[in-house]
Amino acid sequence: MQADYDSQGNSIQIWLDDSRDWDSDDVLLNGGVIVSRQDRKPVLVEIHGASEGLEEPVAAASTAYGLDSEALLAAAEAALAAPDRTVRLLVERRIAVS
Repeated sequence: MQADYDSQGNSIQIWLDDSRDWDSDDVLLNGGVIVSRQDRKPVLVEIHGASEGLEEPVAAASTAYGLDSEALLAAAEAALAAPDRTVRLLVERRIAVS
């Protein structure tokens, strides 16, 4: 997963895989979130107005597409922390806790 925060546009793009092609876009939260899909699979999550809060847009995308909200939030927060640069993040499966 990789993400970048465009500080001038105040938007975050989170690429869920290496695909850079998509065939459809879905708009959530009145344009606050755009999810781009390839063959019905989400490949990109864009969050507009990112500095105004991340939890609601991440929750909307996660709920609508069954995405890992914790991983999306971690990517978005990392992108905000390093504006105008690409951040790569590897989030593995949840470990078993005994």
